[in-house]
Amino acid sequence: IKADPGSVAFGGGSAAGGFDHLKVLMVLKEAGFTDITKVKYIGLDGGGDAITQTIGGFTQGMTGDMSEIVGFLQSGEVRALAVLTEERVPGFEDIPTAVEQGFDVVAVNWRGLYVPKGISDADFEAWGARLQAVADSQEWKDAMVANGLAPFTKVGGDFQSWVDGVIADTVELSKEIGVIQ
Repeated sequence: IKADPGSVAFGGGSAAGGFDHLKVLMVLKEAGFTDITKVKYIGLDGGGDAITQTIGGFTQGMTGDMSEIVGFLQSGEVRALAVLTEERVPGFEDIPTAVEQGFDVVAVNWRGLYVPKGISDADFEAWGARLQAVADSQEWKDAMVANGLAPFTKVGGDFQSWVDGVIADTVELSKEIGVIQ
């Protein structure tokens, strides 16, 4: 791939410049690729389409959420090279992290719950405590395993600090590939 980055196509469930695209580039950049703009990425309509393109031989690999390919993993139709999480994903402990393989990349898909700017500190803390309680519950953990979702919970100030870092990293990489100026 390094000799001819355009010879391989990756698919993903986001448009060019979206998170699935950026995840491929983060790993390749960490692997020593000097011009990541030459790597082919095909943005598709979700992870289901992306994995179908890979299984059909139209792309050589795909990036997306493990939850989108759980059935394909369980049937043996695809093999996962790595998860881009801090720890191995429960229920899929045989799949190593990128970090374990020498690539310092952690790139999890996440969702946030936001509250109005003027919320009281007490209410802000109460929301954080409730969300943490859900994340700590066995019911939530079981649902995460059943759906191939990596445990990932940050609340309050920890979440805001983490989001700030993600934004900075995304802006830097997006400028490098020309998605933003």
